[in-house]
Amino acid sequence: MVDVEKRGNFVGKLSNANAETIIKAVRPGEYLIRVSERKAGAYTCVVNVDGRAVNCPLRFESGQYFLGSSSEGFPDTAALFQHHERFGVVTQHGSVPKLRPLNPRLLEEQLQKLSAGTLRPQRDRFHVGQRAVYVSEQGFRILGTILTASMDTHGDKVFGFKQDGQDQSAFVPEDCLSEMGPEEAGRPIAKKKEVSEDEQEYGTAIWFAGKMPRADSDAIIHAAPLCSFLVRESESNPGAFICVINANGSVLHLPVKDESGGLCFANERHKFPTLSALINFHMKNGVTTSQGTLESLVPADVNSLKRVVSARVATMKPVSKSGRVGEKAAVIVERVFRVDGIIVSQNLGADGVRLGFRPEHYNEVYFMKEYELCTISMDGTLVPLAPPPAPAPAKKKGSCVLQ
Repeated sequence: MVDVEKRGNFVGKLSNANAETIIKAVRPGEYLIRVSERKAGAYTCVVNVDGRAVNCPLRFESGQYFLGSSSEGFPDTAALFQHHERFGVVTQHGSVPKLRPLNPRLLEEQLQKLSAGTLRPQRDRFHVGQRAVYVSEQGFRILGTILTASMDTHGDKVFGFKQDGQDQSAFVPEDCLSEMGPEEAGRPIAKKKEVSEDEQEYGTAIWFAGKMPRADSDAIIHAAPLCSFLVRESESNPGAFICVINANGSVLHLPVKDESGGLCFANERHKFPTLSALINFHMKNGVTTSQGTLESLVPADVNSLKRVVSARVATMKPVSKSGRVGEKAAVIVERVFRVDGIIVSQNLGADGVRLGFRPEHYNEVYFMKEYELCTISMDGTLVPLAPPPAPAPAKKKGSCVLQ
């Protein structure tokens, strides 16, 4: 992994505490790479996940490189970082849609501030001596004082909490504490929903859309690259999931079946104990669908694509079957690739209406017949401008056609 040390955001030997101080002061998604303190010859990525510094070790197993707990392996570190900078990473503390390497100049400034003692970590929510409220498993608020602060084996903060009127203290995780409020001790509150480890993992994944109407998921996947996918909760079958895939321009909905041996897609023999395990396997090994076999699946960044689709719909003009100039349109190339663009001209020729079509991000204009183009409706679906021409009648025996 010598190539890692050539990257601009590599800091060499830096303590975990100092690395976290730097990362907490930058934007979410930005990361640096340091030499691991625990394992010789290993490296660790420190990522800002919603303002929190999360350590993701670089692993080398079976001839491939992995980041953190991700199951996606790569032949070299360059491919690994290129993938995660495009598609993000899921950690036990949350997900990041895209990783961004910390700018070398900013990193140097942060290191200088750290040396001068002017760079301070963000203030922790809880500290020793603070009055706080502990939320018990029965759903009651218990007033007390924080006596100690430490980290568990997973890197999560735990606090020694002493209840008012008691002599002994107990260790409680940070998410069970709340800051002191005017409420009285013993007042019942809403009990937290019990969430499984798998739900915690897929619930923060970039590909998980939660409760989303089918039309919305179709629009998002239409805007995503080929082989992209998202997972949404089923509208007709509560508790079930649907995997929505961009299969060569067509949107497929694959139900996740819950059988005795585990979770699987229809017509697939591989079964898994959790949704996360199922998705991680098919991201690497692909899936067989009615449209053929996809060698791999690419997670769609649902939140980012929501903004893209919303902006596209907000700026879209009303649809006109005549193919009005200035209207959004699309063409399907070789029945596979969808190219979006705009109609820039309309002319009537001897063979019918000819439309000038300019693809997005291109200056060239292509003149096409009406039936070769589709307009884009408000829900993102394609509306043909005109039906294709009827096939020519078969030639009669003995006749000839001039070419």
